[in-house]
Amino acid sequence: MMGEIGRPKEKVLNPNLFKSMQDLTNAFMEGLDKPFFPDYGSWFDRVRTLIRGDTDLAAKILERRPDLEEDKVSQCLVFAGKCLKSLLEEDICRNPPHASTEDGYRDELAFFLEKLFRKRERVRVRAVFATKEALNRHLNRIFLKEYLRYEDYLYQESVSDSLIGQFQNFTCSKRVELENPVVIREITQEEFHSMVEADERHGNELESYPEFILHMPVENWRRQLIRLTTALRLLKRQRIGLGRIYYAFALPCRSWNVIDAPPGTKFVGETMGDCFNLSNAEEEEFKQLWDRLGRVEEIGYFTMSIRRFNFAYERERLEDRWVDYFISLEALYSKTNELTEVTHRLATRVSRALVNGSLDDRRKLRQKIKRWYGIRSKIVHGVQTDLSFEQLEDLEGVLARSLKWSMSHREYNDHNKIIDLLDLGS
Repeated sequence: MMGEIGRPKEKVLNPNLFKSMQDLTNAFMEGLDKPFFPDYGSWFDRVRTLIRGDTDLAAKILERRPDLEEDKVSQCLVFAGKCLKSLLEEDICRNPPHASTEDGYRDELAFFLEKLFRKRERVRVRAVFATKEALNRHLNRIFLKEYLRYEDYLYQESVSDSLIGQFQNFTCSKRVELENPVVIREITQEEFHSMVEADERHGNELESYPEFILHMPVENWRRQLIRLTTALRLLKRQRIGLGRIYYAFALPCRSWNVIDAPPGTKFVGETMGDCFNLSNAEEEEFKQLWDRLGRVEEIGYFTMSIRRFNFAYERERLEDRWVDYFISLEALYSKTNELTEVTHRLATRVSRALVNGSLDDRRKLRQKIKRWYGIRSKIVHGVQTDLSFEQLEDLEGVLARSLKWSMSHREYNDHNKIIDLLDLGS
């Protein structure tokens, strides 16, 4: 059982709610102080069952759990009712995602108590030789910290859930703010601990300490994530991608969820080459790419080209990446119904788009594209090819330049017109 917790008046906004939550916590900590067994469900399930229950349900629980004491279980029910009454009557924020009903507050209290139970288990394991008084003082500090976080949440007029991404092989020199709001910034210590906790709950291990994270709203997050990853990959050649995505609930006592990174944004394989460092000098170009990608992301041929450009990052075989890059190039430089002279058309259009210098330079690039297309044809027909990583990087560079050129073209919205202008050499 926790002892009486002091009330730092300069921090606690609502003494009545503080006392209700303290009584509730003490009742549950004493009433469910027996060792935890998985057969009885998670802490959240056990706590919510009592918070949602009545005396009849308590009797059924006691039949199954003779190790529990009737008067202590009854105290849990009594203080849960008082705490719910306090939450429903207090002048606190009820705008979504805040709770506004009794059922909503029951769940919030269950999340609050579940977190304290899990923390108590960890404290007991790590402090097996500590005195009971020392443990109680530590648990009191944990309660106070969690209560203040929850109380702050209850009084905030505007909060929202968010997504946090951890880029692999990535560093940044400072905070970078984009629209909506999407931001790349330094991770906080509290966020780091929440990531570790979320990974442990899902049987994962945090792969590295992320100095910088991506923070973004939940709305349209997949589209925004693909847009951001594409902008970074177009900016520099170093491989970059995401491991896991963390769904950060605004409710501070609720553990984060872990989501797989969507296709096209994943980091696959081992880190290769130098770390991707987004420098101050590159920030402006990065923001320009972000803006242009937002402008073209609904245009069909761009959608296909960008999708294949990103899919290539998730292929482990060089041949598969090579084919993806060529599909991306063809989406940019070919009309829908063109079925003949594909190699010549593609090579000529790429050279005209990317080379503004001499005819000799343009001719060299055209011949290179033709040779590369020959490799692509061999791959798709199952013919063995000697493909090097250097060749792949060279093709990737041509594709990245092509995407940036197309996005910057004044006629970016009219694909056929761009192709016609290239064919006319203008």
